[in-house]
Amino acid sequence: MNTIRGISEKVATPENFIQGFVNYADGKPPRTDIRKYEENLAANVKTQIRAFETGTWEVPEYEERIIKEHGKRRKLGVYPCPQHVIEWAMLNLIEKPLTDSYIRNSCSCVKGRGQTDFVDILSRYLRNDPDGTRYGVQLDVHHYFQWICHTRMGEELQRKIKDEKVMAMLTKIMDSYPNGLVLGTKLSQIEANFFLVRYDHEAATLWGVKGDQEREAYWRNRYVSDSLVTCRTQEQATELAKGVEYLNAKFDRMLEKGVYYARFADNIIMMHEDKAFLHIATEIAIARLTARYKVRVNRSWNVRPIEPNGLDVCGYVLHHFYRKVRKRNKQALWRQIIELRKKGKTPEEIRLTCASRIGWCTHADCRNLLRKMNVNMEERLGKKIKAKRTVIPFEGMSREQKRSIEDYICRTEDDEKQRMILLIGYTLAKSPFGGDDKQRAALRFRELKGIGKDANGNDTYQWGDEHYMWTGSQILIEQMTQDFTPEDLPAPTAIHECENKFKKKFYKFT
Repeated sequence: MNTIRGISEKVATPENFIQGFVNYADGKPPRTDIRKYEENLAANVKTQIRAFETGTWEVPEYEERIIKEHGKRRKLGVYPCPQHVIEWAMLNLIEKPLTDSYIRNSCSCVKGRGQTDFVDILSRYLRNDPDGTRYGVQLDVHHYFQWICHTRMGEELQRKIKDEKVMAMLTKIMDSYPNGLVLGTKLSQIEANFFLVRYDHEAATLWGVKGDQEREAYWRNRYVSDSLVTCRTQEQATELAKGVEYLNAKFDRMLEKGVYYARFADNIIMMHEDKAFLHIATEIAIARLTARYKVRVNRSWNVRPIEPNGLDVCGYVLHHFYRKVRKRNKQALWRQIIELRKKGKTPEEIRLTCASRIGWCTHADCRNLLRKMNVNMEERLGKKIKAKRTVIPFEGMSREQKRSIEDYICRTEDDEKQRMILLIGYTLAKSPFGGDDKQRAALRFRELKGIGKDANGNDTYQWGDEHYMWTGSQILIEQMTQDFTPEDLPAPTAIHECENKFKKKFYKFT
């Protein structure tokens, strides 16, 4: 893990604090406290810099505010403007290094990785490997922000941040709230997600089981006994009839592959092909959360088959090959539309009033639903023009097969298990961005569907559907033009994110 060092001098500059104020005030109405701070901006910034450098800054008392969100009551801590400014000043330097340490499947409090991105990741798991995602489980941490342990939070931050002044300020802010982290500040959101970063990375080894012979043996025996106890179908009975040695080998294979894992703040989703194995993985996951992180998981969790009821998460119900809107969200939209129609509103006025809920539906397979609602959801002209201008680099492919290269970047060695591709071909074209000599490359590839074993125990790859993606990475283009040719393809590869000696990141085929 790359550490953050020597940043307090960069934090304690007028330019950084002013930028912190701008970032905090951006998009907010001209409230009284923001306006007063801005009226004497230079003096306020100077005072806060001096307090930060000397360690004399005192965190003001917060005002509690109760809000209702999705039927739940939440306590927010409201701080005055100066406290937000000093937090944002530090975030200018530490936010990106902290969020860069998140795994790709952690989708909270990161720009461009919100609820929709989280649901897209889960949908991709379900669509690409229906056999490997037959069962799913959702874990929800009970009162997550409230129960975050200050000592453990400090230890996790200390592993990443090696600057004494910044750590002293972060500790002072954290200890100003009696229990956990305060809701309502950007800093708390970043810290809450960072709290489980190490936990996310350990999911690839089933939280330390893989590689530990003693623990592997224990859970291998548990898998055999649980499979016997939970046998309900003819398919399960057929598996059991193959004997203990077969079940042991099956457990080892599944342990090597791991589970499909993703996290949105305190909501953890895991999926797997085998119910007994997923139940064991869930027990291990909960035990690690309780023992190391001192948080408690709600008891409502249950390992369930994905079909026929789907996976209910973030307002959607996910199935292997389609996505629906949660029933109560659909009903709320219908009620709103009916009420507006009674008031004599036109379809266009209804569309504008219900835009947020309608936009929610557009991320699901709701074409028929939107047509029945008659809310003027015809495709706009600009979107049709953009579709016509779309360049499809390979004959016989469609724009629905286009994928983003960001979904296939490997930032750790473990990412290869999910993001390896079978490169089939490539083509170079003039980039629409930059000068005449600027090039971009289109990659034709197949996604990794699964990894198996042959008779000799060697890995065998199962490849999914064909797709294409664009990249402007000059290193990748140089590899295509200098290191290999189309005659060398198809070949499995992975696109890794690397760093040069100047800490500049670049992509490279491996």
